[in-house]
Amino acid sequence: MRKPTEREKEQYQRLQAIFALGRQRYLSAGGDPDLSGGSLNKQDYLTDAEKKELVEIGQQLFNRDLVKVKS
Repeated sequence: MRKPTEREKEQYQRLQAIFALGRQRYLSAGGDPDLSGGSLNKQDYLTDAEKKELVEIGQQLFNRDLVKVKS
């Protein structure tokens, strides 16, 4: 397994920051701290721009073409 590049580290930190922001908004809106908020629970506190950024970064970081699956 290779070590992540500086760019990958920055992207991962950005993912964490966006998720933390959504979590904080959820809690500030009175969300239950013992439950997870999110679109699956109809409690999504991310903007459309943040969602788009998450998808873009995720696609870059977790490129499925690079993953070799044993069959």
